[in-house]
Amino acid sequence: MALQLTFRWFYYRDLFPNTYYAKFVLNEHRTQQGLDYLRLSLAPLAWAWLSIASALWLVRRRATRVLGTIVLIGALGWTSYVVRIGGDIFPAWRHFLPIAGLGALALSIWLAQHIRAGAMLAATQLGVLAIGLALVGHEADKRNWAKEETWEWDGAPVARLLRLSFADEKPLLAVDPAGSIPYFSRLPSLDLMGLSDRYLAHHRPATMGQNMLGHELGDAGYYAKRNPDIVCFGIPPCFRESQFPAQQAFSRSADFRKRYELVVLEARAGKRPLLGELWFRRDGKIGVRYSADAIEVPGYLFGGSRESPIVGEPGGLALRLAPRRSERIDELSVGAGVWRVEVESSEPLARVVVHERRTRLVEGRDVRDVQFELKEPALLGLELGARESGAVVRKVVLRRL
Repeated sequence: MALQLTFRWFYYRDLFPNTYYAKFVLNEHRTQQGLDYLRLSLAPLAWAWLSIASALWLVRRRATRVLGTIVLIGALGWTSYVVRIGGDIFPAWRHFLPIAGLGALALSIWLAQHIRAGAMLAATQLGVLAIGLALVGHEADKRNWAKEETWEWDGAPVARLLRLSFADEKPLLAVDPAGSIPYFSRLPSLDLMGLSDRYLAHHRPATMGQNMLGHELGDAGYYAKRNPDIVCFGIPPCFRESQFPAQQAFSRSADFRKRYELVVLEARAGKRPLLGELWFRRDGKIGVRYSADAIEVPGYLFGGSRESPIVGEPGGLALRLAPRRSERIDELSVGAGVWRVEVESSEPLARVVVHERRTRLVEGRDVRDVQFELKEPALLGLELGARESGAVVRKVVLRRL
């Protein structure tokens, strides 16, 4: 413990882990959560709690008094700690693992004493009872949903797609649950929940300790200052909006709606397609690229839909336009001059339309026909329509002639 504390101080300049600030509150509500956690564990972990109780029998005998006392003090201290921190929200009672260990210790000593005394029948009955309680508790455990909680693995194909597409750009990725996608993507990440973000953990809300454990931190203003390039709300494969207040305030702000584009991303977990809804920043590392005489719009910024999603291609992410479908992007800042639209796609498109303030400025069935002139800078929209064969669009370039 001394080595761990020393490392933590020199590495983080703090004696407590970040999750301490993100979770720990001394109040009545958190204690009640811990008591509920304890109460609900009594049946699933009946064998462990009964084994802890058997330590009272060990304390009464001189030969086992010290070990029995250690078990009781350890169990009482750890249980008090778990109750005070509010228990846990994950399956399988991980916070009571020390209780299982202490219970197993007490049970083994108790069995050994019966065997040494020649009471084999009592030892056998005790062992069978413990095994029976463990099996029944396992099957009847309402919190034992670990096998059904597989969304963490849904983050792997989404993350790998992002890593392969943006390994050089290294965009900042903002996520609600900061384990799955950051781990598999290896991209710089912002933990919106604050469990691994020092600023959020040290700027806690006034209502801290009144809501869901580990899900209370957040600051919409801080998110905006960090300028994430990709935002994933909810669990993988990501959703359009988060269920948490700070994230909702961030995503519903006028600045967010102006700067971020909703992207429907298709990844594959084996034969199973996953459709995730992520937000890509238009003016970020992977956004629209402006130069003196060209504006390059990546195909994935056309957003896509469930019918025409963004997919992984050898050259990176691209828009897969379904047959006779169209997708568009708006609010492109274009300067004065004569411009031509160039589309890099697998198949010729049925049409390319340029909009100005919802008014059709120019339309061409052949990309070479799409040319227009602006007397002054304007905000334009681009619409791409596919033929019956569909098309994969990698990028669109507005080139000044």
